[in-house]
Amino acid sequence: MSFRGKFEPFTSLRQGGKKSYSFVLTCKNMLMPETFDCAIMDCSGQQQTQFYRHLKLKANESKVFNYDTCGWDWCQGDSFVILNEKDKILQRWDLNLKIYARGECPECHGGHKCAKCNGSGVITDIHTHTISSCRVCNGTGICQTCFVPIRSGSAIAQEVYGTHSLPNADMTKQRKVSALQQTISNLEAQIAKADMDARMMQLKGLDVSARTAYMAHIELQHTLQRQLLNAQYELQQLMNT
Repeated sequence: MSFRGKFEPFTSLRQGGKKSYSFVLTCKNMLMPETFDCAIMDCSGQQQTQFYRHLKLKANESKVFNYDTCGWDWCQGDSFVILNEKDKILQRWDLNLKIYARGECPECHGGHKCAKCNGSGVITDIHTHTISSCRVCNGTGICQTCFVPIRSGSAIAQEVYGTHSLPNADMTKQRKVSALQQTISNLEAQIAKADMDARMMQLKGLDVSARTAYMAHIELQHTLQRQLLNAQYELQQLMNT
């Protein structure tokens, strides 16, 4: 058998744009195809091994194994193996990414927090009073410079993070909920003030004598209302996940 294997980073569409990894297996034969058995194994033993029987690759053909193609989310130490008919390993490739020592990362200096959003996973625009998922970390809140996919509860998680728990989706969700609630509160306060200002303008007759300024103020009210509805909808969707 003649194969070449390599790991490559990719953006997982099934995971909403999350940074992930692929294993690419290529048949190095010049003319003849290869039929083979293979498997993907989790070094921590938390995930069940995935077996693939009687796969066939033509000469120079490649096959990609990642979360989007086969549902496997590659983590540090996972292995791709070629097997014989008795499931003996003939070839093996391990995902072995560089792990920064504590304080060594030039971006977060060991805090593992995204520098763009400070680990919140969201970006708040104070000018438009809107929030959006951080594009640098894709809403995970985790520094992408030193990011290494590691399964929570594994020995590697203890070594890297000093705990069996990783920065997780629950904490990121709590931060997003908190940020949305704050945004909603700010918008409600601004809308109340805008409503009061509009009534004062009407009492002073400015809705007629200063029509342009009055209509601009009404448009501001509508904009704030739309932003509030969007924030409330996003909060509801987040709470339902």
